[in-house]
Amino acid sequence: MVNILLLRFNTLKIRRNAVPPFNLDFFLYIFKKNKIQCILKDMFLKDINNLILSDFTHIIIESYSYNIKELYKFINNIDFKKQILLSTGNYKPDHYIFKYHISAFDEKSLKKIFNIKKHINYFKNFTPKISHSSNYSFLYPMPFLKKATWKYTISGIGCPGKCKFCSGNIRKGPRAPIKNRNIKTIIYELKALKEKGFNYIVFDDDNFFRDKEFAIDLINNIINNELNIKWNTHARADSLDEELIILLKKSGCCFLRIGAESGSQKILTQSGKGKNYLQNIFKTAKLLKKHKIPFIFLTMLGFPDETIKDLWKTFFMIVKTRPFLIQLHNFVPYEDSYYGKKLGINHNLFHYSSFKKTFSKYPWWVRDFCHILFYLLFGFIKFLNLDFLKIIFFYFNNINHFKRLLFGNRE
Repeated sequence: MVNILLLRFNTLKIRRNAVPPFNLDFFLYIFKKNKIQCILKDMFLKDINNLILSDFTHIIIESYSYNIKELYKFINNIDFKKQILLSTGNYKPDHYIFKYHISAFDEKSLKKIFNIKKHINYFKNFTPKISHSSNYSFLYPMPFLKKATWKYTISGIGCPGKCKFCSGNIRKGPRAPIKNRNIKTIIYELKALKEKGFNYIVFDDDNFFRDKEFAIDLINNIINNELNIKWNTHARADSLDEELIILLKKSGCCFLRIGAESGSQKILTQSGKGKNYLQNIFKTAKLLKKHKIPFIFLTMLGFPDETIKDLWKTFFMIVKTRPFLIQLHNFVPYEDSYYGKKLGINHNLFHYSSFKKTFSKYPWWVRDFCHILFYLLFGFIKFLNLDFLKIIFFYFNNINHFKRLLFGNRE
């Protein structure tokens, strides 16, 4: 009898593993629908030893690229002669023991490997169960001072964007076809979460506005059902107009994560963001300020062919648009992205980490120096505006929540 373990392998308590493994939760939903025995575990390395792994016929492991060395050490100490080991995620481990690789949300491959019923729209009727777990509550430093109790969910997957640094799994893989959940089930889930006391929702979609008609329909349903919740999500700067921003405000959206990437239009064009993306950044920032929806700009330093002048254009874009927060990353494209293949990126380079290599027109240490300098300068500007007090008070009001996130175990 087939008995499947869906395992997310963790070595860090924060970063990505603060978000529920929706991919594995989706696989669990499909297996349950087909009456295949399985369980889902999201665990740290030290806790996995308590599992009786020999009870399972198949083990599907999801692990982020920064865990790869620890993952290989782990599987080398296990006898998998009677078991089939599979991997899932946005990169494919090159270890010989993995018999199959299943990309994130790849139900097509799942149907081929297991006895899964075809011609069923699994994703449309999928309702995440793991989002109700108490383990997933990453604290965004929101600009309000009260205690927050929030949960993650997703409304769909996919993105119509053509960013050359983004995962191929999203651009042209299993997540490329845009898939939306049933709005009725989303509203039912939001009501259930609210009844349990959660007043804040994070939609962890690749791009919440991937299908604008669907997004507007969902937002209107949130308003019409009088949910009175606060929520945030991820968006491109070119996906918002004033009419939509007014609707967002009315529905309870109180924070947006915007993929700004760079302040140089040359870099934005080369990376596939579009010829007018910088103009959209300034326009969207102005509209969000007007309607008082705070936002964070996600940017990268060290793009291919980027000059020091381009670097400073990014900083001056930040100064001019005045986001509530910024998040700077060193340019390390996903292994299966356009840039990843072109530049020979492999999964031993963690997407968020600094490494002594550069693809830009300046040395790696200049990028790392500017990384620190930009944060310090941005922090100084926030200090002058007293915005930093909002962040301090937010964490003070959520101190126990914050401590559990940093030090609590995930099971």
